[in-house]
Amino acid sequence: DNNGFMLEGAGNDLFLLATLSVGYNFIETVGIELLQGRSFSKEFGADEAGYVVNEAAVAKLGLSNPTESRLIEPDPGGSQIIGNIVGVVKDFHYASLHEDIKPMVFRLRSDARYIAVRIRPESIQTTLSEVEETWQSITGSEPFQYTFLDEDFDNLIRSDRKLGEIFSVFSGLAVVIACLGLYGLASFTAEQRRKEIGVRKVLGASISTIVLLLSREFVVLVGLALLVATPVAYLGMQQWLEDFYYRTDIGMGAFLMSGGMAMLIAFLTVGYQSFRAATINPTRSL
Repeated sequence: DNNGFMLEGAGNDLFLLATLSVGYNFIETVGIELLQGRSFSKEFGADEAGYVVNEAAVAKLGLSNPTESRLIEPDPGGSQIIGNIVGVVKDFHYASLHEDIKPMVFRLRSDARYIAVRIRPESIQTTLSEVEETWQSITGSEPFQYTFLDEDFDNLIRSDRKLGEIFSVFSGLAVVIACLGLYGLASFTAEQRRKEIGVRKVLGASISTIVLLLSREFVVLVGLALLVATPVAYLGMQQWLEDFYYRTDIGMGAFLMSGGMAMLIAFLTVGYQSFRAATINPTRSL
């Protein structure tokens, strides 16, 4: 949920914070790192009016000594709940990476709608059966429904992964089709210039010279294609990355590497056919 909080002694400014109602041992069960203070404990009866906040909340509230501060939470009944900040946890992602880490406050409640259970991976089915039995014994006819937290987070980025897989497959197909086209054009060019190649060999041209002669025009065309494709790819990737709050910048190294690979693939494709044409006995060509 999201709820409004005020900081004691700081006026009537209302701060909207993401609010998670938890029970004892929730922070330890999920494995959230504690930076300052402590988590909720049954040894402290006052924890029922206490709070644990994340780093983003400390920054938003402007706290220099968080564990010495108190939060005021308006109560739906018209009263106010005042509690100490007992601990600070390290920022963690609890939503998609398309969003930034919002300020969050944990509060202790006994009426939670979900239970978090940490289980060992080697005995999942056995443990789930035991959990279901315990659930039925407590709730009676309430249906037992569960999800795995790692799968829930995986679902947040599944669409991005699928998009990446689709681009990889179609990029691979595009490269294969382009290579087939280059190979066909190189074969056609070599056939059209067969007599020219024979004359050059008779006049003393080396195989490497002929290969470079036939490959040069194709390499130039690939270079021109890279000049057109690079800004288009850059703008497209920048637009896609804009949807992520936490993102990386695209450096020139990625384009230089991909361009170099494209040139290499093109040269190998054309060079093979050019080499075959250059090694034919000139008497056959003439």
